[in-house]
Amino acid sequence: MKKILLSFLFISMFGFVVSCSNGAKDDPNRISMAFTVQDLTNPVWGATAENLKKICASNNVDLTVVDCAGNSANQITQMENFIQKGIDVIAIHPAEINSLEPIMQKARDAGIKVFCWDEDTDNADVSWLVDNFEFGKAIGGEAAKWINDKLGGNAEVAIVEYSVYPNLIKRADGIVAAINEQAPNAKIVVRDSAINAAEGMPMAESFLQSYPNIKVVACIGDGSAIGVNEAVKASGKASADFGIFAADATEEACDKIIKPEEPFRASVSLGTPEQLANQVYDICMKLVNGEPLDAKIYREFKVVNEANVEDYMNGKI
Repeated sequence: MKKILLSFLFISMFGFVVSCSNGAKDDPNRISMAFTVQDLTNPVWGATAENLKKICASNNVDLTVVDCAGNSANQITQMENFIQKGIDVIAIHPAEINSLEPIMQKARDAGIKVFCWDEDTDNADVSWLVDNFEFGKAIGGEAAKWINDKLGGNAEVAIVEYSVYPNLIKRADGIVAAINEQAPNAKIVVRDSAINAAEGMPMAESFLQSYPNIKVVACIGDGSAIGVNEAVKASGKASADFGIFAADATEEACDKIIKPEEPFRASVSLGTPEQLANQVYDICMKLVNGEPLDAKIYREFKVVNEANVEDYMNGKI
């Protein structure tokens, strides 16, 4: 894991250096693509970027991957450099959509195709979307099933949200709505914020001390859930009826879900990093080639739990 994190950090630093360079694109006879995300240390974005690099290399597509560190000013600078280089297509996960929309439109005005990940905008050729409220309800629904099946419908629950991004606020609201609807006798005793394991572990340690009867934790993503998982084990609370539920179904999360002694029970997936990379690549190449596409493409999701996690990890579903 340390090696993976170091790799992602290196990509992040290198990507920012690339984004500060000027000049024409490397080979005018090859398709050029850029991919700018908020944080390459995030396991989903980082692994998707690695898979996208392999796909582009095998198809003779020049790819630049950059990391804006969640900073919209950095990302605007990156976009300016892509425009100057004459990149053919840009895939962007905006740090803050209102700040990025003008530069996205500027890229389009320059003849560059723009693929927008997770934000509904008219300033992209395609918006690749997920209904985050419904996505959250899928997470909350799994938590509610656990409460009803394992805890007799009564449980103290913690919600791990991340209020920095509007889409994740919607996701957290969906989690809460599903638990309230499907396990009405459960009590949400705390809502706290974390995006990764480094934040999730101390946060969980704190709320487990304040609310020692918590039996269910529902998280907006696997990053924070991994930290929660470790805190639950360290506190001696990893019982057979303790459940952690999240989203992304990362490799690390699946490694937990497959082991019944771990409190991590289920994660809702939008696809493996390989699947995500293939989808991003396919849509971007269709844009470059002028093929017809819907302006808004909604993504499907699936629940990964003890029953199907092995098939998911083996690429069978």
